[in-house]
Amino acid sequence: RVRKPERKRGRPKKSEELDRYYVIEGELELVEEEIEKEREKLGRFIIATNDIDTEVSGEEILNYYKDQKYIERGFRFLKDKSFRVSEVYLKKEERIAALLMLMVLSLLVYTVTLVKYFV
Repeated sequence: RVRKPERKRGRPKKSEELDRYYVIEGELELVEEEIEKEREKLGRFIIATNDIDTEVSGEEILNYYKDQKYIERGFRFLKDKSFRVSEVYLKKEERIAALLMLMVLSLLVYTVTLVKYFV
């Protein structure tokens, strides 16, 4: 198909250059066999646990695994330089353990608050 570049009404002049464009028309059809072939090519995700005492379904294990992102985000926060842990100079082992316990407890509160209000 062709059209006038300025899109003015009326018949184009003989010397006027026209824009050429193409229109593709078609219909989509789902072919279930092809979809199944492509699904078979997809990767596999193995879900396992070492908890043999309780009966846990695969979906529950997957949900536990997906919830780890909040914990990982919290530990990334603790390791961040803006947290300024490296500037704390403690010599006694008890004080280092106490600081670590406070950091983990604050991480716990942070995670519970984050999960409760944003999920």
